Amino acid sequence: TRPMGQSLPRRLDMKSLQYVKQMANFRGKQVKDLYAYYRSISPHTWEITRAEWEEGMRAQGISLDQKFMYSLRDIYSSGMDGATADFRRFCTALCLFVDAPLQESLGAAFDIYPFSGDGTITKEEAADVLIIFAQALEIEELTGGACDNAALTEAGIVRHLDAAFRNAER
Repeated sequence: TRPMGQSLPRRLDMKSLQYVKQMANFRGKQVKDLYAYYRSISPHTWEITRAEWEEGMRAQGISLDQKFMYSLRDIYSSGMDGATADFRRFCTALCLFVDAPLQESLGAAFDIYPFSGDGTITKEEAADVLIIFAQALEIEELTGGACDNAALTEAGIVRHLDAAFRNAER
């Protein structure tokens, strides 16, 4: 692993993830409040502008001093020069970087992700959350090795979930 500096490496291992979490120094409540803020200004779509993204981050006291925040935002951006961002996906990914034990980080992600609301998680919802995480961390194990192809990463996640759901149904 190379030194982190101010930006994200190509892939994060657990030691690097822990370093980023400590450097970022924000809590799950801040991410939940950020999600609620974005939802209040964009109630009918998941898209926010770059200015709205920065305003929300500042309003929740999440530092924009670290370049990795912009790198993470860009993963979930679209439009001309990343003019808009999918805040649902961004906030879900941001939970991985909460300065807390991984279980608390994942709990925050599952608290804000808009599941169907029936008390269960579908295979498709689980796949979407894991794909969001994989995009943030570029998880290699799910594809069987180094892979920069997003479609193969997503296919690997779906394969693993298919097997997990089949085993759970037995």
